[in-house]
Amino acid sequence: MPPGAFSNRLPHAFRGRTVARASGFGGGLAALAATVAAVPVALLVVRRPGRASAFIERAAYASHALPGIVIALALVFFGARVAWPLYQTLALLVFAYVVRFLPQAIGPCRSALLQVRPSLEEAARTLGRPRWGAFASIALPLIRPGLVGALAMVFLTAMKELPATLLLSPPGFQSLATHIWSATAEGFFARAAAPALLLVGLSGASLALVLRTEGRVSGG
Repeated sequence: MPPGAFSNRLPHAFRGRTVARASGFGGGLAALAATVAAVPVALLVVRRPGRASAFIERAAYASHALPGIVIALALVFFGARVAWPLYQTLALLVFAYVVRFLPQAIGPCRSALLQVRPSLEEAARTLGRPRWGAFASIALPLIRPGLVGALAMVFLTAMKELPATLLLSPPGFQSLATHIWSATAEGFFARAAAPALLLVGLSGASLALVLRTEGRVSGG
């Protein structure tokens, strides 16, 4: 099986669509995956503080300290030598986004969980709800602003990520960031103007959503 053949089993919503839709699709998948991965980490840090939870949190933040090009090159080596069916697939690109931007999702989730009293879930459990059922019915609606903020933050940064997208994107996939980079590298600045303006608009909308949800979380 040649490299990238595994991509036939993955969703190809970006194929044949515009660069903006492809970029939004990849950023949306990354935001969703990072937020889903951040909730257990934030829950462990808030509800079970200790050495193990602190180590997990620091390990997640350590990836954010690394340059994107380092993470991308490491995953290129991993995909080409170990997980070659995933090489140059959307799955590996989304995984790179999650590794790179997971701390940005942990922060809002952790802040929101700190404001939810565990006694609310304990009361639900005394009424017969299981642990995860009590969390889903009581805590999850209360931390919704934090989840929205995490989604918006990761979506914003994933849309602008260039090194990982250049090295790990599947054949035919082009985001707004890579389109702007390729156009400016060739000297076609007019071609890059519209995607750059769109990226600025999306960044502004995401930032406004983050600030709005931060106000809701801090205000209770």
